[in-house]
Amino acid sequence: MFIWFLFQDKVKILHLISKSAGLIKEEGTCSFHNKPFINSQRPNAGDLKWLVGFVEGDGCFSVNKNGKYVKYEFTIKIHKRDIKLLYKIKDILGGFGSITTFSGSNTSFARLKIASKDDLKRVILPIFDQYGMLTSKQYDYLYFKSCLLQNITYYSDLPTYNRPNFTPFHSYQDILNVYYFDEWLVGFMEAESYFSTFQAANDTAKGFCEGPSGTANKTSTFGISQNNGMQIITAIQKRLSLISTPYERDKKTGRGVPRTEPGASAEREAPFCVIKTSSKRGIQNTINFLKNTPVKLKENKRAQYLKWLHELRVNPRYCNLNIPNHY
Repeated sequence: MFIWFLFQDKVKILHLISKSAGLIKEEGTCSFHNKPFINSQRPNAGDLKWLVGFVEGDGCFSVNKNGKYVKYEFTIKIHKRDIKLLYKIKDILGGFGSITTFSGSNTSFARLKIASKDDLKRVILPIFDQYGMLTSKQYDYLYFKSCLLQNITYYSDLPTYNRPNFTPFHSYQDILNVYYFDEWLVGFMEAESYFSTFQAANDTAKGFCEGPSGTANKTSTFGISQNNGMQIITAIQKRLSLISTPYERDKKTGRGVPRTEPGASAEREAPFCVIKTSSKRGIQNTINFLKNTPVKLKENKRAQYLKWLHELRVNPRYCNLNIPNHY
């Protein structure tokens, strides 16, 4: 076990990481930690682990200026078409949070927000204390929590904070050792993955099983990405036993870029880190993972996945895969 100190002006965060178990523990738990949710039904632990993974992709802990004061908010923002998912998350959170819709950049969004300090302490902190995030967003949470528990009220009293350009882990193997990684990964896939099928150019059905006309020319792909997240993407590659190599993609051009070596000074904007597979083995391993993990995909991502499974069943290219009839 090692001890790592993060100093940001007056903020001192003691971060303990157990390399053997991959657990994140923090000094000083929230005073509300042992208080139950106000609703009568205790939230499902699997759903909470899923939620932490989902928040890694689509959630935010913000400490913002509100005049001369500080405003604390926990938010999740997604496309309006998936607003039902926010209501599921609200149920997971015991009914806490307000859900609103808004428009921006030709897209309609839905947002769940919790801004009450008492609710943040009672509901949000216990979840993310018990199940720490696995990317550099964990430092956003630690800063958010530190300021909230110190009850910093005036914006001028806030310590300076810049998110570190690294995760709380030494290696991807430490991430794989986190006991809730599988449930976390399903939540992260809910936010950041895609399942697609596209028409392959200049392909033939030679050597494939018989199927509907033209289906052998279609290629199915699973992919997932994370901004500046090569370590977490590599952990996902290893967990799903994908033979594809993770790569970095420029956010502006969409093109692949040379991989940044760990510890190197970044002169360019942090890239998206991507892993995707169209191979039979990679697709089968992805299906097996989602089949065997108790926590399941939800709402639109679930529908996308089920459609993808159907397209695999009728595609001669993938006729030898073991595709479940139910999910």
